Amino acid sequence: MKATHIGKRDIFAKTTPPEKAEKEKTEKAVRVQAKKYASVENKLTVILPPGQVAFLDQLALNIRGKTGAKIRRTEIIRALVGALQESHLEVTEATSEEDLVERIKAHLKISSSRESEKASS
Repeated sequence: MKATHIGKRDIFAKTTPPEKAEKEKTEKAVRVQAKKYASVENKLTVILPPGQVAFLDQLALNIRGKTGAKIRRTEIIRALVGALQESHLEVTEATSEEDLVERIKAHLKISSSRESEKASS
């Protein structure tokens, strides 16, 4: 390292080769990112319309009635996100929430006829 005028070292002198420093920087960023999302306690606020909240509540009640298991709304939402994540469904080209819903329904093979049946009931 290059010495400056009072015998102190230059604090801006490079101490590692650039390629090694870049690799270390990338590895540190990955570790920080992994640590940031390692906890199951990340909080996310999601605003749902009343109908969707009522659906989640009714679903939780139906599950409890049939199985005795107490499943919370948050667990249902996490299960849905996890299933979508594992499905590897290509949704990156969706342009709106409605488009995303249609792509998911197509993947699940939910036809518009079910909606028609619901509407006529």
